[in-house]
Amino acid sequence: MSRTASIDKYDLEGYKLEKAQSEDLKQLIEVCREHIEHVDDEAISNAFKLCYMSHEGMKRASGEPYYYHPVEVAKIVASEINIDDVSVIASLLHDTVEDTDVNLDDIRYWFGEEVAVIIDGV
Repeated sequence: MSRTASIDKYDLEGYKLEKAQSEDLKQLIEVCREHIEHVDDEAISNAFKLCYMSHEGMKRASGEPYYYHPVEVAKIVASEINIDDVSVIASLLHDTVEDTDVNLDDIRYWFGEEVAVIIDGV
């Protein structure tokens, strides 16, 4: 599979989150572990990092950082819908293709066809 131009902008595995974002990720993974049988911490961590990095500097109308919204949606999906970690990953990235330079090929490359199909359908 060929890599798209935007993939090179993001080093998911090597990216170090700041303390506040690390805490947000930790809370999300705790919610996932509490409500979902099998949790891929690494995939969720990478999705969180992509969500954060691709929306870096963006603000919602309320003034809060944009990445808060997808993280809260992911927590709801994990705690109230209890499907699987694929759905949590898609929740984290549901606005990424729409609002940033990350495209579905990037999502497919990092997270697989199933996540890309879910995001495309949302």
